[in-house]
Amino acid sequence: MSHGSTADLNQMLTFARVVARGSFSVAARELHVPPSTLSRQVASLERRIGLRLLERTTRKLRLTEAGALYYERCSQIARDVEDADSTVRALSLTPRGTLRLSAPPVLGEMFLGPPLAEYVKLYRDMKVELSLNSRRVDLVQEGFDLAMRVAVALDDSSLMARRLGVSTRLLCASPQYVRDHGTPASLAELPAHPTISIGSGHEPWRFLDAKGEVIEVKVEPRVEVNSSALVLELCLAGAGLALIPSFLAATRVAEGSLVQVLPEIRTRPLEVLLLFPSSRQLAPKVRAFLDVVDRHIARQKPWS
Repeated sequence: MSHGSTADLNQMLTFARVVARGSFSVAARELHVPPSTLSRQVASLERRIGLRLLERTTRKLRLTEAGALYYERCSQIARDVEDADSTVRALSLTPRGTLRLSAPPVLGEMFLGPPLAEYVKLYRDMKVELSLNSRRVDLVQEGFDLAMRVAVALDDSSLMARRLGVSTRLLCASPQYVRDHGTPASLAELPAHPTISIGSGHEPWRFLDAKGEVIEVKVEPRVEVNSSALVLELCLAGAGLALIPSFLAATRVAEGSLVQVLPEIRTRPLEVLLLFPSSRQLAPKVRAFLDVVDRHIARQKPWS
């Protein structure tokens, strides 16, 4: 940046501060300079752009029409500069305090142990509170820093997401179930079979056709639970057909303890996400944990 453009930026920041404080004297006290210095900078700014920005009286300052428009842009620049400074400073801060994290039981138990262990080894001043539950917590209201979720898409615009990977769901049955009841020859026959569902059984099961269009199949679950791990156990025990995330089902299909039903039928992909409240600046403890998780995911590729 040239000397001229640096001076221009300083004048714009000075103008924004003077307007925000309502007087040259208050802004000057904050900056530890004489009011006349700030007055000269604003006057120089007005000469440069060729417009009067402030009407000065002995009692107060008043923005001109041009000044009001210019102040809106200058104040945004001032906020951006402050955010940039804060972001860089945050990078050098050592995480301290408590990291509060929520995750579904099956995800937490399968995948969070190793990254959490590395995290607390790296950052001795950090404490971690991991809450394993199947419900969707309100991060802001309940004071969580992060939440791990599996979803078709992020449905809350107030949250940011770090995408950890993509999984699918496999339609599965146990070998014993297949021997006793057979399998559906098509999705049209699926409602005739007992099913195991996670969450509300009122939601149809959704599949994709060859063109990627969604096909909805209405099923009447024999069993409804709120745990993916329990869905897996019930399916292994022969209680019915179930849609099971591939990170739970793939090894069982490979070893023969589960049978994939209608393997040619695809389901909508599931995003594995780490969610955190939307902010222009991540807390160092959150940024550090996201980096640790990224390293573990890159090494282990658990969703593939």
